[in-house]
Amino acid sequence: MLEFIRRNAQGWGVKIIFALIILVFVFWGVGSFNETRTSVVAYVDDMPITVGQYKERHDQELERIRMQFGEVSSEVLGQIDFRRQVLEQLVDQRLMERAAAKAGIVVSDAQVRDAIFSITAFHDETGRFNKDVYNRLLLGQHMTPSQFEESVRQSLVAQNFVRHVAGAAVVTESEAKDMFTFAREQARAEYVLFPADAEREGIEVTDEEAQAFYTENEAAFATPAVAAIAYVEFTPESLAKPDQVSTEEARAFYDAAPERFGQEEMVRARHILLTLDANASAEEEAAVLKKITDLRARIKNLDDFAATAQRSSQCPSAPGGGDLGWFGRGAMVEPFEKAAFSLAPGVVSEPVRTRFGYHLIMIEEKREAGIPAFEEVRDEIARQLAEDKAEARIPDLLDEALARLASGEKLATVADQLGLPLRETEPFSRDQGPLELPLSDRDTAAVFALPQGGATLTPLQIADGFALAEKTLDRPASIRPFEEVRATIVAEVTRRKAAEKAAETARTALADIAAAGGELPASLATRARITEPFTRQGQIPGLGSNEMLAEAVFTAPGESWLGEPVAVAAGALIARRVELIAPSEADWESQKGFFLETLEQRKLDEMLRAVIDQLRAEAKVEITDRSILQ
Repeated sequence: MLEFIRRNAQGWGVKIIFALIILVFVFWGVGSFNETRTSVVAYVDDMPITVGQYKERHDQELERIRMQFGEVSSEVLGQIDFRRQVLEQLVDQRLMERAAAKAGIVVSDAQVRDAIFSITAFHDETGRFNKDVYNRLLLGQHMTPSQFEESVRQSLVAQNFVRHVAGAAVVTESEAKDMFTFAREQARAEYVLFPADAEREGIEVTDEEAQAFYTENEAAFATPAVAAIAYVEFTPESLAKPDQVSTEEARAFYDAAPERFGQEEMVRARHILLTLDANASAEEEAAVLKKITDLRARIKNLDDFAATAQRSSQCPSAPGGGDLGWFGRGAMVEPFEKAAFSLAPGVVSEPVRTRFGYHLIMIEEKREAGIPAFEEVRDEIARQLAEDKAEARIPDLLDEALARLASGEKLATVADQLGLPLRETEPFSRDQGPLELPLSDRDTAAVFALPQGGATLTPLQIADGFALAEKTLDRPASIRPFEEVRATIVAEVTRRKAAEKAAETARTALADIAAAGGELPASLATRARITEPFTRQGQIPGLGSNEMLAEAVFTAPGESWLGEPVAVAAGALIARRVELIAPSEADWESQKGFFLETLEQRKLDEMLRAVIDQLRAEAKVEITDRSILQ
């Protein structure tokens, strides 16, 4: 996964900057655009990038990565220099905004209005834009209409700038076909495997060799520093006391604006997905349709559906039994949405075809559109009012707690005096951070800098509020003793020696083949195998993933044996290409559109990158707060 992110960091960075991201603003928010947040991270000439703007983009991009790859550790984010990438995106955005203005690219109020009216999240049950729905969703994101409309305008400017640059991104059919051939061409190879296991006999590892390996690879045996903390949260949720909100108070809040509790039609669904390319052949489509139809026939109830999803679904939701949670109209692709909202709870849909493949859908619950009665939302109102009151108390409580800690009181005493719960974390490393209390890298570093028993005298920023912490465990980094890891070292050195002997045996075989005029000696001919066809991606039937071998086979001159053995998990092998299989014209015709579009997008990305690089060369970028990158 890390390699995938690293390889694609530049590509998705460009796409994020230049894509039309209106729906992202709806569901993740873009903040308040409140320029009173004057802390500046960087200047692009005279254009500031504020801490607030940086944090908003940071959180959005982190959420994108998590949606695509799942949880990503601080270590991985550090390796791809995620914080700097976020700042680079914002710098690029500023440069693009100015270039668009110089190019005379403007967006009218009517264009902004049309874009907003087209967002299905703002539509009512009639499928039309509804101002009440619009205002309610923006209120939930703590935004005003003018702030959201400005964000849409910026997105449309970005989109129009892309179109302005894209005019020169011309792709010929010949170029696209070359790309298609390179991607779809296949090869078959003949190979002889020399297993490393066959070379293990007689291998010995001396104490000196083991000790030398330990010394040279000391970092591999390191255990990181570990800490644990006790902490107190200062958030509206943790301080709220909903039971102290009277029914009269809650009722008055409801009666003042019942429409704010209006809800759209929603369904809670599960699905099973069998993936299928949009350009799949009729035979492939029929095979997947038969398979998913067979799955449907075996499902009798919700438990069956969830279990089948876990076993057979090819969607990331499979481990959770295909659970998609609640969603409204506009959240899913049209065929899926149409089927989901037409189903009764507990009924399994017929197979539904989307661009992702074939789905089976089961609805667990339905929630009709409308304004719920007071009794249905009384608890929600009490919680909201209690959290509003609690939020107002946070500054005073935090000031008092900090003063007590500064005077030498222990955190447990402070928590008890203020009537706040004291919680504790399990031990955690600097890279992972405490699972119970997600912290920024900066705050995690601050915790590690504390002595054991020391407390934070500056609040830690957490979701929706702050925390104060006291270090309860301080275990320094260490290297595991040699004797503790000796068996592991002996096994690894033995494995490496066996692999080296297998490679040497393979080289001897290549010399024998060369002496025989390129022919396999009889002793090797009986061991030779021929692979099924494979592409340059390197997934080789019977040998697993090996891009190095695939590249060598495809680039080899003719069908002669490769000059050097290739390392594989089982040892070493010698190989030669025996067949090169060109993709068919029928495949080209069916996939031509995809490759034309892909190559055009690639050229566009390259052109946009070149334009921005030129703009960067002409601009002065000053980072005023480098701590944000740490």
